[in-house]
Amino acid sequence: MQRHPALSGFSREHHTALSLAARALRAAEHSLPERETLAARLREAWDSSLAPHFAEEEATLLPWLLRQGKDIMAQRISQEHELMRRQLLEPDLASPEKLAAFGQLLQQHVRYEERVVFPLAQNMPDFPSLAALLEAR
Repeated sequence: MQRHPALSGFSREHHTALSLAARALRAAEHSLPERETLAARLREAWDSSLAPHFAEEEATLLPWLLRQGKDIMAQRISQEHELMRRQLLEPDLASPEKLAAFGQLLQQHVRYEERVVFPLAQNMPDFPSLAALLEAR
């Protein structure tokens, strides 16, 4: 299914997030200095792209999903956002286990939104209201 233009910004940002997730998963196998460098880059990416992306979804997509009666879906997204926020604050983020856990969660989260949430949303009768909200921001 082709992505609706109103969701294409989220999808482009998801591509970047998947790249970060892959780097986190690969870095878990590298030396400590390399892992520390990546942990710092992940925290920078949080400030520059992930946090604004999550905030946008939380201001637009999640309230819309709740209005559509998709409470479990909205709750899952919200919980995963919060877990990733907490993971990035961990002082030992550069450990192989923490990097791998973050990479896996970010990858799983993006795939859920792309493969489940967005296709469902695009086919819902009230999707035009979400599209209008996203296009107005």
